[in-house]
Amino acid sequence: MRSLLKHIPAGSSIPLNNPFAVSVSLPTLSDVIKYEEGDAAFLESMETGYPRFFTHRYVRLYLQHIREQHRVPEDRQLIPVNSYNAVCRVEELLGSPVAHIRAGNWYCIVTAQDDPDAGRIRHIIRNCGFLISSRALAVYLHELHILPQLYHEDTAPYDQGETIIREVLASSYQTQPEHVLLTNSGMNALYAGIRALCEKAAGKRQIVRMGHCYIDTLELLERCASSVYVHKDIHDLQELELYLQQHAQHIALVFIESVSNPLLQVADLPALYRLCRQFDIPLLVDATFSSGFITTVYQHADVIVESLTKFASGHADMLAGSIVTVNTDVLTIADCLPYREAPAIYDTARLALEIKDYRSRLEKVSHNTKLLTTYFRQFSHIIESIYVASGSDAYARIRKDALEPGLISLVFRDDLSLYYDRLPVAKGPSLGTDFTLVMPYVYLAHYEACKNEKAYAELLQAGLNKNMIRISVGTEPIEEITGAFDAVLTNPG
Repeated sequence: MRSLLKHIPAGSSIPLNNPFAVSVSLPTLSDVIKYEEGDAAFLESMETGYPRFFTHRYVRLYLQHIREQHRVPEDRQLIPVNSYNAVCRVEELLGSPVAHIRAGNWYCIVTAQDDPDAGRIRHIIRNCGFLISSRALAVYLHELHILPQLYHEDTAPYDQGETIIREVLASSYQTQPEHVLLTNSGMNALYAGIRALCEKAAGKRQIVRMGHCYIDTLELLERCASSVYVHKDIHDLQELELYLQQHAQHIALVFIESVSNPLLQVADLPALYRLCRQFDIPLLVDATFSSGFITTVYQHADVIVESLTKFASGHADMLAGSIVTVNTDVLTIADCLPYREAPAIYDTARLALEIKDYRSRLEKVSHNTKLLTTYFRQFSHIIESIYVASGSDAYARIRKDALEPGLISLVFRDDLSLYYDRLPVAKGPSLGTDFTLVMPYVYLAHYEACKNEKAYAELLQAGLNKNMIRISVGTEPIEEITGAFDAVLTNPG
């Protein structure tokens, strides 16, 4: 593994020089703000970005080709989607039909440049994971001689990729491969799981959300339900029981992130699952941070979704997701298929190679995480150090082999830029990488709220401080990781 414990120029791909990288270097808070504000010069300098928020160079080349091939006038805009099924889902969620064309192996929605619905359409596509694979586009563009050469990377055989991944995940979640469904992204896995459960709920359209969730997850839950009840205190199951007693007849599912992002909260999952069973309500768990290799989450859920982009890949060079139907009496793979976007074979072939050492990477990351939590305690300018073991005993009830998720969130006493800007590590969106990756979580996930006094006060009340960084702990030697933080923390400037 090439070390990324150094300053990386703004806009560089993370991993370096990789056209399929899903992270981008944002080395200073000023760069983060330019990124969030949509600064044209900064965006133009970016080599890559997180695919749901950044238009990949191959997508731009594809759209240019389709515009020329179909003679689409300049007063029309093209919005790419992965499949005809995705077009239908966009129409369903938008509430009106959309013009579209078959464009190569995919589809493009065609709207006027000033169409007020265009923003909503893009948001639906991003939110539900209806995205085109950049690897598949690379092959398509290369065959048309638009892309001179393909990026070389090692992969498993194309015809074995999906089988290998499903077998590894089945081993992780103690189930059979036929109960594992792969999707083109983590958000599509979540969308397909939620939609399928809502459709099976026979008119029940409310979702119970446990605690704080990632902002796109919040929006997706609201998109799929008639109403979302937020149970803020994930540890207070007595209050939840009272609510379920009164409203169970309207509830399609209970959703929880285990572990939550970025506060790393863990509910008493066995007790929560018993409560859901008592009221015959499905429990959907996002286990991206609590894989079956490190927890027994599969014993306490009906359906599990995981963003394979994160720890399963470990390389930050693809989007992928999975749905595991643990309790097939509640949900089957067939129930999810109408809402699922299939991954490209080029992505599954790459992921199949990466996922083979999934468990061993988690073990190394867990080891480093424990050492880092001890290391950070010595610094008085860190006013809060958040890690899974710092919470209640709830994680101990599902932990396997004393392993912990490789995430730590730190809150600094002073302005974040004093520390973040000087930190010699990879800094940008995403997590779960085999290299240490730092993200200024609140700025990137809730930037607009940072500019609004009332909205930011609500974030603070939820425990989200803009002087927070989230550290995705890597597999580097621990002395190299602490050495990088020493450069800043021992001399806070």
